[in-house]
Amino acid sequence: MIRLAASQTTLMVFSLLILLGVLGIMTEQLRFLLANHQLDFIPSEIDLEEDIAILIVAFGVLLEHRFWLLERIYPNGVPAPVQKLDLYSQKFGIFLIIIAVIIECFDMAFLALNIWGFDHSGLKYFEISLLFSANVVASFSIARYCFKILLNRTVPG
Repeated sequence: MIRLAASQTTLMVFSLLILLGVLGIMTEQLRFLLANHQLDFIPSEIDLEEDIAILIVAFGVLLEHRFWLLERIYPNGVPAPVQKLDLYSQKFGIFLIIIAVIIECFDMAFLALNIWGFDHSGLKYFEISLLFSANVVASFSIARYCFKILLNRTVPG
């Protein structure tokens, strides 16, 4: 199980699935922003940021702690190419955690504003625009990470 969790293929699959989810939400957000700017309500389909933030932070924690898995797979020392990708994964994992925290902060700040009575549509469009921007950063970053994995295939699996 540890080998599966540390596998580059598993990291690639996780990355692509998370990217697919983020792109799906971004598509819905963009569709709403372009087509419904005159409406005074927000459909629930575009309010899925908490799910994406949880998924991004969970993946970030996995990447940030990947060294723990590798130490168990390679008890006599992690090979240099594997260690190189692991160091990159750790940095990228921390970056994903920060992105997820930013997404949640935006989401919670706008939730507070809505609760306090600032729930007009212009504020919702601003919220969705900020969250869409954070999703763009996350998407490009995850795509870059996938590319890095493909370029640095070090071990089979």
